[in-house]
Amino acid sequence: MKRAIIYGGSFEPPHKGHAHVIQILKEQIPFDILFIVPNSRSPLKEHIHYTKSEKLQLLTLFINDLIHENADYHTKIKLESYELEQQAPNYTIDTFHYLKKKYPLIDAWHLAIGSDHLFSLDKWKNIDLLLRSIHLVCIQRHVYNHQETAAYINTIAPEALSFIQLQNDISPVTATTIRNENYLDLKSHHHWLTPSVNTYLSDKRESL
Repeated sequence: MKRAIIYGGSFEPPHKGHAHVIQILKEQIPFDILFIVPNSRSPLKEHIHYTKSEKLQLLTLFINDLIHENADYHTKIKLESYELEQQAPNYTIDTFHYLKKKYPLIDAWHLAIGSDHLFSLDKWKNIDLLLRSIHLVCIQRHVYNHQETAAYINTIAPEALSFIQLQNDISPVTATTIRNENYLDLKSHHHWLTPSVNTYLSDKRESL
């Protein structure tokens, strides 16, 4: 069985917390392909912090750093720019249909989302239809009640395929934290950025 994971988000910027999640996904849900899918703007968010070209550049550098650490990722991680090329906002179910058509040999699809987004799933376009076709994987970003969450998902998508809880450490730093604590001064956060991403953002800071 060929398994794929869709890992979407704003990635503003991509950091080692994202890298840790990818490693945990690899260990707990061994994938053949993981699609990193940056959005131009989430339907549930108002602001963007990087241009489309900057996002692609940052994620290309990020993925190259991951491959440098783990050569196996060379064939397993793909940067998918579909959502950046669409008129914002774009919806996950449209991305899923696009990828499913583009990669017809994949047998099982998984969608990885942060636990902080779980209780907004009822606002997602055609969430019931989406979760009938894709396994939902939850990345722990805060402590929450698994039983209450499962009941909520059963309410919004009674025929959902499955709800998988990752066993991962909760990262103390997020992209929002990096930005809020003056991401242009990266000295305090450089250890949370991969080398090439850190260099790119440092050069960007110096050019301002």
